[in-house]
Amino acid sequence: MLRLLKNGKLARVVDVVDLKKRGSWGHFHELGHNRQRGWWTFAGTGEVTCNLFSLHAGEVLCGIEPWENAWLKGQLAGAKKYLIEGADFSKWKSSPGIALVSYAQIQKEFGWEPFTAVFKEYEILPVNQRPKDNQAKMDEWVLRLSTATQQDLRPFYRSWGMPLSESLLANETLNKYTTWVPEPL
Repeated sequence: MLRLLKNGKLARVVDVVDLKKRGSWGHFHELGHNRQRGWWTFAGTGEVTCNLFSLHAGEVLCGIEPWENAWLKGQLAGAKKYLIEGADFSKWKSSPGIALVSYAQIQKEFGWEPFTAVFKEYEILPVNQRPKDNQAKMDEWVLRLSTATQQDLRPFYRSWGMPLSESLLANETLNKYTTWVPEPL
């Protein structure tokens, strides 16, 4: 049975006034899982990329800028420490908060448009052209997002410890773009 009242108040999921004011990270997170696709969700990002949709919903539905989101703000100290101590991708993959900060840095600089464009590209990509293994998924993500931003994001992702293939590192198209360096956390 669904309980819509608790202590005489509407449950958060149906309290539109409260949702618009504070958002609902947990609900948005779970809805984000419905938007994820296996061909761009590589190992360690199953609990990360769904949160891109949490940040987006928070902004679009509630007016909460991604960098003002309480959950994301709570991850910044750990992300700074991670980068200072030397990026270890196994730690990145096991810490959704740290990983989300890296995605949020790109969103902060370029907005949602590159993500939207890349997600659209993946949706129409024929099944036989979708990346199959983990390395291919990472490389394809970096290639597509670099193209969407018209910036070379390889150094950025390497600074977070992401292992990129030799073929992606030698990609001539990406070599033509300016290397993007985000502002420090």
